Amino acid sequence: MIRQRLVIDTNALVSHLMVPGSIPDRAVRVAMEFHKVLVSEATMMERPMCFGDRNSNATSRMGHERGFWHSLSLVTESVLILRPVFGCRDPRDDKFL
Repeated sequence: MIRQRLVIDTNALVSHLMVPGSIPDRAVRVAMEFHKVLVSEATMMERPMCFGDRNSNATSRMGHERGFWHSLSLVTESVLILRPVFGCRDPRDDKFL
C-alpha cells in the first residue's frame, strides 16, 4: 500500500497531543498509522489557539508550546514549500495547501 502524504490543521494536531480520545486525536492517530503527515515551516509557525489563551500563565504557555512542537516534530515529516498555492476561502489556510 502506498502511503498518502497528508497535511493536518495545526489545531487538530494540538487536540491529538493534548486531548486523548477526542475526535481530532482519533483522526490524527489513523492518519499517522496509515499515512505520512507533513508539516512545513509555515504550518509549524502557526500559533495554535490554545497557546494564545490570555488567562494562563505566560511561562506555562511557553512550556506547553515548546513541548507541543517537540512532540509534533517526532511524528511528522518536514517539507520545503517551493511555491505557494492559493485557493482557500480563508487565505490564512492557504499554507495547508
